[in-house]
Amino acid sequence: MKRAPCLVGCVLAVVLARAACGHGVIVVGTGPGVSPTVRVFDAQTRTLQATFPAFDSLYTGGVSIAVGNLLADGYSYVVAGTGPGAPAMITVQRPRGGLVYKLSVFPGDYRGGVNVAVGDVSGDGADDIIVGMNESPGMVAVFDGRSRALIASFIPYPDSNQGVRVTAGRLTPGQPANIIVARTKTGSYIQAFSIRNLRTPVRAIFANIPGEGLNIAAGSFEGAGNLDDIAVAANSGGDRIVRIYRPDGILLSHFPVAPTGDAGSLHLGVINSGSAYAYLAVAPGPRGPPEVSVFDPLRGSLVARFLAFTPSFTGGLSVAGDDLLSGPSIRVDNGVSPVNPDARIGEQNP
Repeated sequence: MKRAPCLVGCVLAVVLARAACGHGVIVVGTGPGVSPTVRVFDAQTRTLQATFPAFDSLYTGGVSIAVGNLLADGYSYVVAGTGPGAPAMITVQRPRGGLVYKLSVFPGDYRGGVNVAVGDVSGDGADDIIVGMNESPGMVAVFDGRSRALIASFIPYPDSNQGVRVTAGRLTPGQPANIIVARTKTGSYIQAFSIRNLRTPVRAIFANIPGEGLNIAAGSFEGAGNLDDIAVAANSGGDRIVRIYRPDGILLSHFPVAPTGDAGSLHLGVINSGSAYAYLAVAPGPRGPPEVSVFDPLRGSLVARFLAFTPSFTGGLSVAGDDLLSGPSIRVDNGVSPVNPDARIGEQNP
């Protein structure tokens, strides 16, 4: 299967909100230990375009990031979720900063952190926001990106006493995107649900991965027109190998990632390019360098590597992607003054 060369030297993204070989942006969120920072880069030149806080600067629990076409208005928006130690909340912001709205997503006594994803699971043409609890009871909530209304909530692993990772992908023909979940600590079964039936999964995949829990991301790695595949890596303590599974559970490919950072802790994100093939971004968790590696997931070959923050930052990165194959681009206001690329984490453009 031949790959178009668009991504090499043209599009590098942690979160890429334009599926074209041209002007796009990179969005990166910091892990725990520092103020909750989001950075936006020009995808072609890799110059820093904006730095803004996801939440109050006193919060240091880390940020989960996603980007999606939430309002169906020709723009993509940055979704950020809180990590441990704070009330469960998400913010939706413009890609140069500027709060659109914020939303409390779980009861106020839950402070175990959340992870976020986006996808049109309702089939109305706009991305919905999917939020999973990082800790027990592992509830998943789905919100309409436009109205902010709660569409559904459920606990996919009611007996597991742990958290859940979430992503979205089209795994069933002729249907909207599915809600895809995996456990955070033990267990290797990935489940996919339709918003129309949250009692019985439409897919169940066994990912034979050593370690504690799973991190997941879904994308069109085999090209537009195909169902999405699922990228899987250990949440911690694993073998630092990424595995790609088809919706029917067949292992499509697997490849190692350089042994940097916390053993086995790999965060995954989907990247789109003008070829309509999705690429995969991989970043280490805490104690690893703030480095994003981009892979061709079918071949397992390294395409590019990108240092998102200064090397002294070792809190880990959030990586995510929206998988809009022909959707609108993030529009960057060129009238905004440039940001100092050497600014410390958490500093704002004057």
